[in-house]
Amino acid sequence: MISRLHGTLIEKERHHCIIDIQGLGYAVAISMNTYNALPDPGQHCLLMIHTYVREDQITLYGFSDPRERILFIRFIHISGIGPKVALALLSGSNVDELASIIQSGDSAALAKTPGIGKKTAERIIIELKDKIAKDIIFSDTQHAQSQRPDINDAISALINLGYARKSVEIALQNIPQETSMPIEDMIRYGLRELSQS
Repeated sequence: MISRLHGTLIEKERHHCIIDIQGLGYAVAISMNTYNALPDPGQHCLLMIHTYVREDQITLYGFSDPRERILFIRFIHISGIGPKVALALLSGSNVDELASIIQSGDSAALAKTPGIGKKTAERIIIELKDKIAKDIIFSDTQHAQSQRPDINDAISALINLGYARKSVEIALQNIPQETSMPIEDMIRYGLRELSQS
């Protein structure tokens, strides 16, 4: 199961992109928010991936923001919503707007999305209203950390020392944003935070 792709962007269209990784081109379906966040072709990019498997197809859905991936997965687990409609929801509003719409119970705003009727909009609110705040807050930490591959190395090192991933991610979420900070210093910083928690 593919959960992340990090490579060279070789094609970028409104609803899909192609990422080259060591000579293999991966076609990935994307939302408009992810399209707008992608760099120009020829540059490196990182996408969080959801691999959608059916009897007759395997499709990769990519997200520049891990919060988008979490919402996508939440959406497709709701009866009546498939991947195309989930992407349409994510293309019509950004993650923060969607979270606000769902928390406020604004089913009319959701129903403006093609493929979403009044009943489906109400079902989304009923199923996600209590989950959405936790999803967005936790994954916002992941998003900040995913922009720093060096922090991911520090996370792995601390996990190998026996700490739980969630505790490590929380410990490193306020790490100073110094691009030249050595990984050893990041690990020391994490150990210091973990010892105080």
